[in-house]
Amino acid sequence: MLGEFLRYTDLIRRDKVKGELTSEREILITQLEEMIRMLGEELSSYMKHKKSAPKGKNMPDTMRIIIWITQSESIVKNINESTEFFLNDLAGYKRFRTATGNLLTDFKKSKQDYFQDWCENVLSMMNDANSNVSLETSGKLMELNHKDGRLEVLYGDKLITLLREVRQLQCYGFKMPNKIEECARVGQKFQKHAILLKQLAHFYNTIDKQMLPCQQSMMLDSALQFEKLIKNPKGSSKSSAGGQITWDNPDDLERYLLNLQAAAEKLATENRKLRRLHEKISEIVVNLMNTDLLRQQQKWKDQMFEIRQIIAEASQMGFDETNMRPWMAHWDRQLYKVLEYQYQLGLDTLNENMPEIKVELTFRQKIQFRPPIEEIKSKYYREMKRFISIPNNFKGVNEAKKSAIFQTIIERNTAGLMLCFLRSQELFKALNSLTEKFKDFVAIGQVDVEDLVEKNLKDVADWERNFRALKQKGRDAEKLPK
Repeated sequence: MLGEFLRYTDLIRRDKVKGELTSEREILITQLEEMIRMLGEELSSYMKHKKSAPKGKNMPDTMRIIIWITQSESIVKNINESTEFFLNDLAGYKRFRTATGNLLTDFKKSKQDYFQDWCENVLSMMNDANSNVSLETSGKLMELNHKDGRLEVLYGDKLITLLREVRQLQCYGFKMPNKIEECARVGQKFQKHAILLKQLAHFYNTIDKQMLPCQQSMMLDSALQFEKLIKNPKGSSKSSAGGQITWDNPDDLERYLLNLQAAAEKLATENRKLRRLHEKISEIVVNLMNTDLLRQQQKWKDQMFEIRQIIAEASQMGFDETNMRPWMAHWDRQLYKVLEYQYQLGLDTLNENMPEIKVELTFRQKIQFRPPIEEIKSKYYREMKRFISIPNNFKGVNEAKKSAIFQTIIERNTAGLMLCFLRSQELFKALNSLTEKFKDFVAIGQVDVEDLVEKNLKDVADWERNFRALKQKGRDAEKLPK
């Protein structure tokens, strides 16, 4: 309702309009009095600790109440200033102004009391050496926690919180005690450096989680260089204070930060590059999972060539081959899984997908195969052996040094090999059975025709019957596959 009145301020200034809105203005002043009463009760509840302080992030209760009081005080003052010209003629206006005046007085006193409590609490923490509120400018920048190995910046989070609170309170017009003001001034002076150091410390504490375990050894040199800068800021081999950089030495501090950032960036860049190479190999290995080992062997060779090229690219980046062994071993084990999977699939369909062998059925005094059955078997088993021995010849990611792990694939799949040989025997058995099928067609070529005619063809009917049978066999012969 107050918003509507303020929206039409120029109209309400006219006496006639003001008179017409008397009942509405009385309703408004009643609502404002209720709001003032509720603010007073809320302040009382905070003062008596009957309920928690107003909600706020990263602020102590005292600061939240001070901010709430300051904001509420501003609201009440604005209401007084903006409503006087159109409420001052009402009977309840004097009572309303008395209530707002008393509330503003309570706000001022409470705000000062809370500020005093805040100052005492801050000064108490400053006197506590373990609170990390005051910055020891002649002290170390960082130190390693010997329990968990984490790097900690000796610029406490409480000091960062204090700087924020001091800025807020100064904006609200509070005058800081000299000791707190000096502490904040020193903290503000080094805050930019402290934030950078905290970022670098976070990088140091989490870099092992950002690295892939199989690639950690590849970045060992850069990691040791970064750690050396952490432990020996000036590169001194001594552990004395002379090798340390302190907050009150801005030139050394700037140089140290630049060196630390360069070392961290080098380590982060190496990690990004290695992860990218790792992802490239991962995509190829996933594709190999769906690449038929039996029928697409050339594609396997091409993909393996790509993987070895990526490994060579890492080597050209300056990584030591000895440190690359865990990474290469990791991918050999992934390739082992893929190769075994495709090997098992190949064994299941090996007999159906062998290269075609052209075989002719001929008759030379007897039915026989051309090439001979022995040569057919030799070719067939030679092709079978070529597939079965793939794991024995598979070199993995390092072409110069064959990994022995792939040979165990054959040993682990003896059941599948046995099944392949059983199926091959069934196949040759079926091939041999074809000779039985055509024995009737070649029977006449295996006897003396003149003797056969003389014994079996006695009259014309015998000749006619045999001529008809001969024509039928001729037609059946035409249907035979060529």
